[in-house]
Amino acid sequence: MLTDGTLFDARMLLGEPILDEERQVVEAPAGLTIGELGTWLALRGWSLPRAGTSAHPTLGGAVATASHGTGVDTTSLSDPGSLRGIRGIGANGAFDLDADHPEDPEDLAALRVHLGAFGVVTHVRLAVSRGARIEVETVDAPLDAVPDPEVRASAPQVEAWWLPGGDRVLLTRRRPTEFPLTVQDHRALARHRLWGEDLPLTLVTTLARFAPLPSPLVNATTRPAPLPSRIVAAPTPTTLTSAPP
Repeated sequence: MLTDGTLFDARMLLGEPILDEERQVVEAPAGLTIGELGTWLALRGWSLPRAGTSAHPTLGGAVATASHGTGVDTTSLSDPGSLRGIRGIGANGAFDLDADHPEDPEDLAALRVHLGAFGVVTHVRLAVSRGARIEVETVDAPLDAVPDPEVRASAPQVEAWWLPGGDRVLLTRRRPTEFPLTVQDHRALARHRLWGEDLPLTLVTTLARFAPLPSPLVNATTRPAPLPSRIVAAPTPTTLTSAPP
């Protein structure tokens, strides 16, 4: 972010999250990433009901900007169903707002997409749910199928990956199952995230950065590869979230 003033980097606001299983709420430092919190929760059998497809944004940044979710009903971390509280430091000193405190909801609503205007957010409280495996269906589809309301409502989480220059998308639907998360699931997903997502994406984006001209031609001639329906530990291996019930 470009600024002539003071830019505060909250990425070093780290620490151990605090899980309240009775309230089904986790309090985490704003500098943790979505993926880091997702991993921490998954090892304890819990998950985030709402999160985007990227594991890299910090929790504070995702809440401040209402970083999007992955479906019609799977909204952002700033949504009232997800954000349960915020701690930070403002012009009048420290503040601690909680959705369950009678005097706090209106102030908390103002902070849901605060864009950094209310001070420094140090911790966020987010709703969690029991982690469960997710059925994932991935198909090759035409680009004009994406706006179809029936397609968007065909699963709790629907995601479309489009390569600019082409007319096809990789359409992914995610549905919850009754199978709980296990530590083995988490380890398998960590390997998949590294070798199946992070490294290939880094290589492709680096190539496009240094050789941008061929990219549209490659995209136009590349067909996304559909995958068979399968059961995995979460709707997105990067974030280790769970689909809403």
